[in-house]
Amino acid sequence: MEETTLDLRDLFKIIKRRKWIVICITLLSIFCGLIISFIPQNIVPVEKKKELYKSTASIVIGTFPDLESDNIKDITILNQQIVQTYGTVASSRTVAEKTVEELNLDMKTDEFMRKIKVISNPGAQVITIHYADKEDGNQQTILNSYIKNFIKEAQNIYPTGKLKILDEPSEVEKIAEDDYLKLIGTPTQAQTNVQTNTQEKSKNKKLILAISLILGLMVGFGVAFVVEYIDNSLKKKEEAEEILKSTTLTIIPKDKPKEKENINEAFRTLRTNLQLKEDKIFTVTSTSKEDGKTMVSVNLAKTFAEAGFKTLIIDGNGRNPRINEAFNLQITKGISEILYEENTSLINESNSVLLNTDVKNLNILSWGNEKLNPADLLSKSNLEELLKELKNKFDYIVIDTTSMVNYCDAQIFSKVSDGTLIVSTEGKTDKNETVRMKELIDISGINVIGIVWREGNF
Repeated sequence: MEETTLDLRDLFKIIKRRKWIVICITLLSIFCGLIISFIPQNIVPVEKKKELYKSTASIVIGTFPDLESDNIKDITILNQQIVQTYGTVASSRTVAEKTVEELNLDMKTDEFMRKIKVISNPGAQVITIHYADKEDGNQQTILNSYIKNFIKEAQNIYPTGKLKILDEPSEVEKIAEDDYLKLIGTPTQAQTNVQTNTQEKSKNKKLILAISLILGLMVGFGVAFVVEYIDNSLKKKEEAEEILKSTTLTIIPKDKPKEKENINEAFRTLRTNLQLKEDKIFTVTSTSKEDGKTMVSVNLAKTFAEAGFKTLIIDGNGRNPRINEAFNLQITKGISEILYEENTSLINESNSVLLNTDVKNLNILSWGNEKLNPADLLSKSNLEELLKELKNKFDYIVIDTTSMVNYCDAQIFSKVSDGTLIVSTEGKTDKNETVRMKELIDISGINVIGIVWREGNF
């Protein structure tokens, strides 16, 4: 059960470390999905327009009241209602059957009714009837017969109604099918296709975006795990402990404002663990430049000083001195001048190279201005004697030095100090470099006190 929990935790850390890979790939996938969704899905070839042959007639219905009549409104409303009633009669199956039978047409009644279109206009008291067919033929004759059957049937139903042919069936004329459908108020096939395509596109866009999101996440997670697998950096403190054959003295949380107190507490833990070992001089090193050695050195020295111990921090990084910068102090004479001149009296004179800081009980011995190669300077000087003299003046000494894999300076300092702290950073410290560092430690016989593990800022 414990292993499963750890695996899930590791999985979450991997996702957290590689979150920008997942986010970028997912957004890219969604963007591609948006582009695809706007590309026409179906390119329909242009078809030849269909044509029809039609004949049209119109019938006026009702009487028009005298302008001096008192009931003009009532008569008008009655006529409009009659128009609607006659429109229903004109569209009836009865009229269609009589026409088919009378003319002995070679088609069924249902087929014939599909060719007849009746349009009622109650406001104008007019009924318009169209008859259209694909073949040029006797449309005018058929429509003429249909109108007569309609008038006859209408008078049987409503004898007092008055119907008058306003326009006799017209000569047969050719018309495009789409134009005919517009004329009779029926949506054209193109309009129907547009409406259908619009609905389908709306559904397709949502589907494409959903698929893009899922694919983006899948590919994003896949790439993230591949990158994680290829990445050769240390991901867990247990990996550093296994390679270096040492224990972790403290875990420093991510360097974020809300973690400030937790970071301070981590250094207090480190201070306590070092006090229990009764060592006084500590060299702080790592495998590479970006592991945070200077940050650890400065905070460890401050923690000792804040606890009331007289503390000295030595800038032993002659390649890239940064301790003065950390305390906003100008570079003056430092350890390089003492070693070069072999003059330890500099630490006793009134213009001592031991600089004061804003932190009580904390002094700095900077690297100085000597330009001689640091490794050559450290190798031929009596560094051990200098540290013994400083040890008599201070309770604790913290030496910030170079990375051990890149330069031998750290080996020299580590050899003459009481113990060495190795800083390893999650997601930054390289495994191969850590292995190489372990080899150098064994060759030099360096006393490694423990590991300072820094969580990565993901």
